[in-house]
Amino acid sequence: MSPETNHSAFTIKFSSAVAVLETEIGISKPYDPDSEDGTPTITSFRAVWDTGASCCVISQKVVDSLKLPQIDSIVTHTANGTRLSGVYLINVYLPNKVSFSAVRAIDADIDAFSADVLIGMDIIGKGDFAVTHKNKTTCMTFQIPSRRHIDFVKDMGKGKS
Repeated sequence: MSPETNHSAFTIKFSSAVAVLETEIGISKPYDPDSEDGTPTITSFRAVWDTGASCCVISQKVVDSLKLPQIDSIVTHTANGTRLSGVYLINVYLPNKVSFSAVRAIDADIDAFSADVLIGMDIIGKGDFAVTHKNKTTCMTFQIPSRRHIDFVKDMGKGKS
């Protein structure tokens, strides 16, 4: 998984405090613009950012919409128990042209999230991710590559964290 851009970032400001961090994202079949001709068809899906997910998860709707071929299967352990999940390769297009190629995603029933995709730590961990709730509004921001540690204790001048 390598980002297709050198330095990218985006910020989403919600008009109220939210309990679920969601964004519209694009998904396509895997595509390497440096080695392939043409451009992929990018389809928009609703994504939830899930720091409890170790990898990206896609719904059957994503698999069917993009006609994704299953490349492997893996036993997954979720809050709903253990199951056999299909593994697929996708490209992920986050807001503001932040993108990732050849992301391994697993399929799962994620209807409880009312989402088509869960963005997991495989992507979140590639950069800096922060969530704030000033003035009863939520703001999330993400940048890649990681550029610094955010340390609220140090920022307050309270010494070492």
